[in-house]
Amino acid sequence: MDCKDDELLLKQSPFQFNWSERYIACVGDNGGTTNDGILAGYKGAVQIIINDIKNGQGIEDELIYPLVYSIRHSIELALKISISIIRDIYYIKNEKFDIQENELHTHDIETLSKYKKKLYVIDKRISGLFDIALDYAKDFYFDKQSDIFRYECNLEGKELLKELQISHICIEILEKKFLRMNELFNDAFYSLEMMKNEYSLNTWTKKLSRNDIEQISKELMPITRWREEAFNDNKEEIKKKYGLSSKALSDAINIIKNNPLFANNINSSITLGKISDEELNQYAKMISEFTKPDQFETKERRAGEGMEELLKNIQKEAEKWDALSKNISKEALLSLAAFGNMFETGDVYCENYQKHYDHFEKDHNIRRDYLVRKIGTYKYALKVLKGMEWCGQCNYMTILLPLIEKIADENNFSCRYEKLDNAW
Repeated sequence: MDCKDDELLLKQSPFQFNWSERYIACVGDNGGTTNDGILAGYKGAVQIIINDIKNGQGIEDELIYPLVYSIRHSIELALKISISIIRDIYYIKNEKFDIQENELHTHDIETLSKYKKKLYVIDKRISGLFDIALDYAKDFYFDKQSDIFRYECNLEGKELLKELQISHICIEILEKKFLRMNELFNDAFYSLEMMKNEYSLNTWTKKLSRNDIEQISKELMPITRWREEAFNDNKEEIKKKYGLSSKALSDAINIIKNNPLFANNINSSITLGKISDEELNQYAKMISEFTKPDQFETKERRAGEGMEELLKNIQKEAEKWDALSKNISKEALLSLAAFGNMFETGDVYCENYQKHYDHFEKDHNIRRDYLVRKIGTYKYALKVLKGMEWCGQCNYMTILLPLIEKIADENNFSCRYEKLDNAW
């Protein structure tokens, strides 16, 4: 490269789009830059550096500095991201968040870990998500300012690695601990986001999470026995176990009685949608008629079928769909689609059933024939059943499940309702 090349290159900015360039990263508003994305970048960099060292493409004594810095910074980011999610839960619950924003700007992993543990009080489940990961993070407590692996000396001119008597770093141990910590943080993030979604349903009390209330619903005696003397003992046991006052337990019981899933746990029933017994039977008949045995799907065009014959068969099939579904109301079709959609989207909360129903009802592009064909397969029926289970709809399931199992038996299907959770 000569001076003329320098003149040309200096005029180009790496921070602007250039059509002639092959590798261009999207950042800022264009890339939707978030701490999650930055964290993923640092974790990716860790694996690239380790792989280069193992493959002999880099010198470990040089690459160790960006390697350790990237691991350390990924931990710092993970802690700050998780604290931010927990803060959202505090806001949802209208609880005071005692940590000031400027305090969270620290680089000190030990301090961030202490803040994290201070926030456990908002939900007792959080400690189980993060305690082991925080133990792994202790390896980096010594790097308070996140500068030991960035410079030879700190601002005071101290060679900190020498002062800390760190002269060797085992890269394979570092990798193993990083991978395990990364696994723990990933699982914790997922669970924490689920917890945040759970709180957004407003199914909680001052002292109890939705999860607590669900568990209490399983520990309560059936509602038909609530007039018995034994029910008082039952309530006392629950109050003692969860540290509740009589009013706090009463608040939880009121939620249980009005929640479809929790009510089912006390042998009460809150029906979602309007699906008659006859409509469920007709639905199963439709599935049986149109399910292809080897793929669980609707029957398809046969090889060699001419266009005229194809159109005739399509017309006949459409008429058959109409005939088999004519006694199923639109409301029932929407309800069946809603239950199945809950499973397809991974939405386990019965409180959101109406949202899924509205999704189909309010979309004017969704016609009746689309709904019929969508729900009318064995595979979708399994999703419907799982959605019903998540919503505590035992009355529907008592009728529909045996009919669907019969279809599975007749066609020797290996995919069954009871195995669906593992598939998901």
